[in-house]
Amino acid sequence: MERIIGSFLSVPEVTIKNKTLRIGLIGCGTVGSGLIELLRIQTDSKFEIARVGVKNLDKDRGVLKDKLTTNCLSIIDDPEIDVVVELTDSAKASLKFAKHSLSIGKPFVTANKRMVADNLNELHRLAHETGTEVYYEAAVAGSIPIIATLSDHYRGQPIESISAILNGSSNYVLTLMDTGRFNREEATSKAQELGFAETDPSLDLEGKDAAYKLSILIRHAYGMDIPADVIPTIGIDRITLSEINLAHNYDLRIKQIARASFSDGQLRARVAPELVTATDPLYHIADEQNGIVVSNSQSFGDHLFSGNGAGGKPTALSVLADLELVSRGKSYQVSPLVSSPGIISGVGSELVQVVIPIDLVNKIDTNLLDRISYGTNLSESDHIQFQTDFESSRLLGQYDLTPVIYPTDRPLLSQPIAVPSSKTRSLP
Repeated sequence: MERIIGSFLSVPEVTIKNKTLRIGLIGCGTVGSGLIELLRIQTDSKFEIARVGVKNLDKDRGVLKDKLTTNCLSIIDDPEIDVVVELTDSAKASLKFAKHSLSIGKPFVTANKRMVADNLNELHRLAHETGTEVYYEAAVAGSIPIIATLSDHYRGQPIESISAILNGSSNYVLTLMDTGRFNREEATSKAQELGFAETDPSLDLEGKDAAYKLSILIRHAYGMDIPADVIPTIGIDRITLSEINLAHNYDLRIKQIARASFSDGQLRARVAPELVTATDPLYHIADEQNGIVVSNSQSFGDHLFSGNGAGGKPTALSVLADLELVSRGKSYQVSPLVSSPGIISGVGSELVQVVIPIDLVNKIDTNLLDRISYGTNLSESDHIQFQTDFESSRLLGQYDLTPVIYPTDRPLLSQPIAVPSSKTRSLP
């Protein structure tokens, strides 16, 4: 059987079937240990952890010590290894292992979202050249099988939009802050204690982790190669309890939302904190959970996928799902790569994203708000209009309305972010 992958020619499917797969595991931290545990509790597993690449041979890994090595390349080169599973936290190392594995025709499974987002087309090209495949379900949304679902279930069905909570760490932090008992720093420390956040949580809190994952989803949903670093991204690293409490005043919650939509030949994408209403399905995604809403108003409506998005075993479950695909000779069905001519159309010298206090949204001229919604440049007269609106409502000076400026090569935004800024105060 043959299939189409990316923008490349048809390639034969992976031929490993109906046998015990000998796994070469590179990296045995939280997710790697979770995978070992999941395989241990399976009574009739078709998988065997044959070798494990680690940095420290003395640490207990839950496997026999004679399976451990610090020479990870030797694991890939071992002819007894059927599939390589890479679970390190280094994008650079991950890419090196991926290239080596694929170059010798060995299936490669990874959870490194940054490496995948930055190199997805190259990985597919290398896999095509040697007749193998790369798998990365665990790189996006933890335990949620969103890559396989986009590849198979929605194949041939146009997707209007994707709205998602893709970072379990930041969602956990916001959930704790939502209780009113933890500030952002305390909530982050708690997330680190539980293994939901890294020692350096900046990728999570600044929204970069979610941008990597959104880039991968865009590739599968729309067939477009959009690097994460050109997706407009605002993190939760400046959200304080003041904003959380202000949201409560309006029965709202602040969530870090990743959005992508395609219409009229233009892709709109962004990652940013948003005020979410109780009727929004993402409102109820709490703690380390992830949630993804896939939408098409003309056919299937809204589909919500939710599940644990952080932690060892939940992420390892997606690794195991990829291993099942390998064992059955299956792979993702990736949409053909298409150009995205509308990605920067209509953008002039700069794109202005205005952070609007929620209590003033209804006071702003509708036409002006529409222009903000679709990323149209704001002129000096528009700024004057803003000042006039605020002065007429006698609220000028109570709000910090500092705009965020993006270079011209950034995609258009889809909707205004009506999020209180760090100095916003509720009305007296």
